[in-house]
Amino acid sequence: MASMFQKKVYPMKCIPFNRAFTLIELLVTIAIVGLLSGFIFVSMLNAINSGNDARRKSDLAAIEKALLAYQAEGNTLPASCNTLTAGCLSEISAYLPSVPDDPDLSKSYVYTKVGSDFTLSGTLSNGNTYSYASGGWSEVTNAFLANYHYRKSHLIAGSSAGAQTNYQVKFIVHRGTGTDSGQDVYMDTAKLDSTYKDLRFTSSDKTTLLDYWIETSDSSSATVWVEIPTIPASTDNPSTATIYIYYGNSSAVAIDRDTGGDATFSFFDDFNAASLNASKWDASGTGTTTITGSVITLAYGSGGANYKILGKSSYGTGYNTATLFKIKTLHGLNSVAHDEFFGIDPGNYYSVAAIPSYSVAYRRGKWESYDTAQALTNMSVWAANTFYKVEMIRNGTTNVMYKINDTLDATITTNLPGNTSRTPGFGDYVAGGSVSCDWVLIRKYISPEPTHSTYAAEESN
Repeated sequence: MASMFQKKVYPMKCIPFNRAFTLIELLVTIAIVGLLSGFIFVSMLNAINSGNDARRKSDLAAIEKALLAYQAEGNTLPASCNTLTAGCLSEISAYLPSVPDDPDLSKSYVYTKVGSDFTLSGTLSNGNTYSYASGGWSEVTNAFLANYHYRKSHLIAGSSAGAQTNYQVKFIVHRGTGTDSGQDVYMDTAKLDSTYKDLRFTSSDKTTLLDYWIETSDSSSATVWVEIPTIPASTDNPSTATIYIYYGNSSAVAIDRDTGGDATFSFFDDFNAASLNASKWDASGTGTTTITGSVITLAYGSGGANYKILGKSSYGTGYNTATLFKIKTLHGLNSVAHDEFFGIDPGNYYSVAAIPSYSVAYRRGKWESYDTAQALTNMSVWAANTFYKVEMIRNGTTNVMYKINDTLDATITTNLPGNTSRTPGFGDYVAGGSVSCDWVLIRKYISPEPTHSTYAAEESN
């Protein structure tokens, strides 16, 4: 009989240890956590952007109301501020104690005075522009030209003479630092190519390319003519045209000089061919024509026939045109024995002309305007065999103006040419002389001309 105190033995059970995660399980877990974190981050970012955009719209609306209230009291609108910071729009402090800053301090609001009206704008989180004009508020998609990294917007103010179409406007584009004002606009040397191959202009939609021609350039600056499709009158609302200037594209290809000139102006020739372009010019008389390095030279020939070339078609019907030459004559001012001349010819007689040297004393060294009789005035300077840029402006029924190297040299107010179409021409009528031309063009002209208004700060892409 077993003892009542005999120890009872129980079988031992195996208690399993906790199993560790496999590498795959860890990676899947990390991925899920990362994905959830990403969703949370995007949701938070969207909420922040949405909040910032709501604040921008509220800020701009407050500025708009303050400006309108200030103007309603009979006050003149404040000057434009491309970057609204402390000190800007201090005139409206009674209606808005402090001008708000953009929530993103790298951005800023823009206020532009446009005559008796104004525009306001700010950049939303998605890069679109939210802006106010007299027609109300709008959001414009922030489209950039492909492969371009920088741009500036620019306003061109209309003329009191009325709206203009396909009007040529001059810019001086500088590579360096400076304040954008008038025709002068500045781009960093590291951003704009020294050959200006990456320079482009677009309409207000930011993508439609505008025609332009580079008159002259070096590594520091370029003189550029841009054809603006539409410029409203100063009495229109709005009274400005907006364009964009693009730069910063290392893969850009330069615009061909001939192509640019022909597209920009109603008449253009830079003589970049082996012979005279018969589709543009008619030659009369006898003489020699040579073209070297894109410069054409006309010289009197034997047989006593005056030698000249005239544009084949008439351009600029109406009172207002401006004709520009880069031109020189072999002889200088008041040379006695040589008839070297250039100008604008509506038929058989030059209606607007320069006659630096001439065999007849009364026309020698003169600017000329002709209708049924001549009006003459002195040229102030003309050195022998020296290129000058000459502009002859037919200013309505008011006057004819003559500029040398962009400086007004003379004005004639009598015997103005009638309302006829015009064509450029030049020639030599006496043996031993010659006239050389680098380029010639006809552009539109109205008085007063449209003017440069404000530039916005540089945008990057």
